[in-house]
Amino acid sequence: MIETKDTVIAYRCPYCGKGVISNEGVFALTAEKVSLRCPCKRSEAVFTYENKDKLKITAPCIFCPSPHTYSVSRPAFEGKEIFTLECPYTGSETVFIGDLDHVRAELSRTELEILNMMDENGIESFEGLHKKNSSVDADALNTIMYVLGELDEEGKIYCKCDSPSKSYEISETESGIIIKCTVCGASRAIPADSYLASQAFLDTDSITLE
Repeated sequence: MIETKDTVIAYRCPYCGKGVISNEGVFALTAEKVSLRCPCKRSEAVFTYENKDKLKITAPCIFCPSPHTYSVSRPAFEGKEIFTLECPYTGSETVFIGDLDHVRAELSRTELEILNMMDENGIESFEGLHKKNSSVDADALNTIMYVLGELDEEGKIYCKCDSPSKSYEISETESGIIIKCTVCGASRAIPADSYLASQAFLDTDSITLE
């Protein structure tokens, strides 16, 4: 079993692509709030202790313009060789928790996946992922709408209100679309302003409005 004190945490810098790994175990850190900054100085992940057994993690995402925030309890990853947290929109792994060797291995594996996807889309660097379009790309919107249509047919669009009517409305924003429950108003923003976000969304098997 992996000792919690030896568990490291990591994320991938969305600008240089480097896997940034903590020098100490997750629960060996003593400060209430810890920042893990990439050597390129353009990104960082922030860990805040909610209590001795729970971490609030805010980490950048290679696909989304804004970081994601998670709350993780010790039982979720304790004793596991590798535990990951995913982008809620694309399913790509954003945070890696586990023993050092397995975290490094998972960072390497996912890097190859990302590089292959970049190569297929003609993107030469991680920096290229963050070039902003003046408007949402029509092809990206079509891809997202196709996936949403498939999920709707399969009954895999869920809402926190769990209404039997399952009534949704979709609207376009400057950076993508928003799908909203017409019963309770819960919503989900889906970005379409990065080059690969819509392609990654193809792998989404369900979404939940919150």
